[in-house]
Amino acid sequence: LRTGGGLSGLTVTGGSGGGGVVSPSEIPEIRDCTISGDIGVTCISSSPLLTNCVISGNFLEGVRCYDSASPTLTNCSILGSPRVGVSLASSSSATLKNCIVWNNAGGAIGQEDGSGNPIVSYSCIEAGWPGDGNIDQDPSFVQQGYWDVSNTWIPGDYHLQPGSPCIDTGTCNGVPPLDIEGNARPAGAGCDMGAYEFGAPPAPLFRRGDANGDAKADISDAITTLGFLFLGNPGQLACEKSADTNDDGKLDLSDPVALLNHLFLGA
Repeated sequence: LRTGGGLSGLTVTGGSGGGGVVSPSEIPEIRDCTISGDIGVTCISSSPLLTNCVISGNFLEGVRCYDSASPTLTNCSILGSPRVGVSLASSSSATLKNCIVWNNAGGAIGQEDGSGNPIVSYSCIEAGWPGDGNIDQDPSFVQQGYWDVSNTWIPGDYHLQPGSPCIDTGTCNGVPPLDIEGNARPAGAGCDMGAYEFGAPPAPLFRRGDANGDAKADISDAITTLGFLFLGNPGQLACEKSADTNDDGKLDLSDPVALLNHLFLGA
């Protein structure tokens, strides 16, 4: 990965030597990504920005830094590595904010070969770490991932449960306004630690025919679609794909007709 490039909204899983490798002297961004069952993220003399990422169950470290690398991790969850969660070597350092580094067999943060001291704040670090707002308490995930008897990583569910110490205890200063699922941050009294914001509304379910986005398909949706087609009322159409009632890939008069047929004729 190189400066100006990046990854966003991707899931990288089950590889054998993939993951993410950041080239020397580059500053790319990795955002809203899940990297699991691979080799994690390797930073070589680089300064990547990792935001809203879940890095879990990788065969090596979750994030490995060497040759003066200096990544910035914000609202990331780093979990389940058989080694350390974040490894710093050869004069490398890292900045962590609103992160959760938990359940890594080799510990949360490892320093070797003259590495610098990471700057960690408002983060849940297993075994603790100095810094403003840091805690050392079980984050209380919905489901922790694990390695099975065949050494295969079984991913967990890293949403926070009610009562988690990571809820509302992060900082809202300089953090992304949306979480990994696109939900607003904060969703409560404060910003949470980790990639998922607790209490964020669930993503709306897709409903064919629900043109106005009110979670039901009724005559008002046919009226909304007709208004969009013939009266120029685009603001009332919540989802063009939902309004395509007959699912023919285009929005036209046949769609409100199909909905009315379904509502009143059972067609």
